[in-house]
Amino acid sequence: MPESLVLESQTAPSQIEELSNLDKSFETFISRLRLLEKKVSDKSFSKGRVKMAEQVAHSLKGAIASLDLLLKNNQTIPQNVEAEIRASIIKMVNVSAGILDLKKSEARQLLALTDEKFNPDTLVKSVIKQKARLFPATQLVLNLDDEFEGLVFGPRVDFETTISDLIDNAIDAAPKGPIEIQINSTKASVEIVITDWGTGIAPEILPQLMQEGVTFKPKGNGLGLFHAKTTFEAMTGKIEIESKIGVGTKIKISVPRIENESIEVVAGQKVVLVDDDELVHKVWDLLLTPYVEKISLVHLQSKNEFEEWISTNGSGSLGERYYIFDYDLKADLNGIDLIEKYSLRLEAMLISGMADAPEVLARARGAKVKLLNKNGLQRTTIKVIETETKTPLEAVNQ
Repeated sequence: MPESLVLESQTAPSQIEELSNLDKSFETFISRLRLLEKKVSDKSFSKGRVKMAEQVAHSLKGAIASLDLLLKNNQTIPQNVEAEIRASIIKMVNVSAGILDLKKSEARQLLALTDEKFNPDTLVKSVIKQKARLFPATQLVLNLDDEFEGLVFGPRVDFETTISDLIDNAIDAAPKGPIEIQINSTKASVEIVITDWGTGIAPEILPQLMQEGVTFKPKGNGLGLFHAKTTFEAMTGKIEIESKIGVGTKIKISVPRIENESIEVVAGQKVVLVDDDELVHKVWDLLLTPYVEKISLVHLQSKNEFEEWISTNGSGSLGERYYIFDYDLKADLNGIDLIEKYSLRLEAMLISGMADAPEVLARARGAKVKLLNKNGLQRTTIKVIETETKTPLEAVNQ
């Protein structure tokens, strides 16, 4: 049976040390937009240039509104809301590259962003919670298959922007809701369906939608649905729209599913887990329980505890251990710092609830360390390699 959640609006706590800097960034983006608008009105810009400006303004609207709402609160911000702020900032910087005349490839390089594996379930939930705060009068209903699993591969930021825009369209059509978002997975694909029971779309307009510049909104620019089509097609997926005036609209999205993240451990290895979250230790216990006769697990909960342990036990032979580090250990050194300090790159990996953050991605790629998103940890597949007569290192390199 699917899990059904009705999301209600909550006030998001939002005070972090970077608030003043974020506020300045917000004002800077607004100033840039106003300057661009003035240039468009004062000079004869080409048609393509004006469309670029419209695209930037369209994409920034949701991100700025979310950030503005969070900045108005004065309470301590929890990690999940901090992640939403960071995601909004990433989106703002990404699309604002257009204002700075950066090509998409250059913007991605600037942000250390590429196509990547991500969990659409986690991303869609985050977007819905954001909308629940922005539109407290709208009933948002998430129906999630309780057996849902699967990752997708593609431009995560573009995917998030598109889902956000599609939900905004549904809210525009039915301001009080309900808006239903359903997520299912098959062996081959992940499917997302967004349904509203609002005004509907005229039949003569429906076949033209998703063409650049075509819209059914009085003040629309025809960029949101066009961007949605190009985003999902870039992921070798598709988007379909069904609608009827006075009945409502249903948007069906399908993108290919890829295998869940997997970790290979060699039989006989000692797995050393360094994480300050007790719940994460329990999840690893559950994941590794079937293999207790083949591997052993060491639990360490801080940077200091790890350094004391390795000082006592030594570094061991290469391939004898497999280290799993949390990125943020709430200490002067993070997980990557420890991997580099003790030269553990060939026998370590990193996990983080902020795995999508540019600074974490950049550090992991720079150190050539595998990075796993903590949000999908429970779906991780463990593969134990039997060594036979080989040493652990030989088994890994075979």
